[in-house]
Amino acid sequence: MRALARRYPGYGWDSNVGYGTPEHCRALAALGVTQHHRRTFAPVRIALAGGTLEPELPFATEGAD
Repeated sequence: MRALARRYPGYGWDSNVGYGTPEHCRALAALGVTQHHRRTFAPVRIALAGGTLEPELPFATEGAD
């Protein structure tokens, strides 16, 4: 994973060792999926489908202060 971190900076592979940290999920959205990402990992499937990796709130926040 550390070698991949040097080759693909920004995914946090040097510190998260491939686990789905918030940093890594943001990188998937910003940088895309590499050939080294497991297609069975839910955040990767979501990124490949063009979906959002941020959970949506189940209620409207309009007008909330």
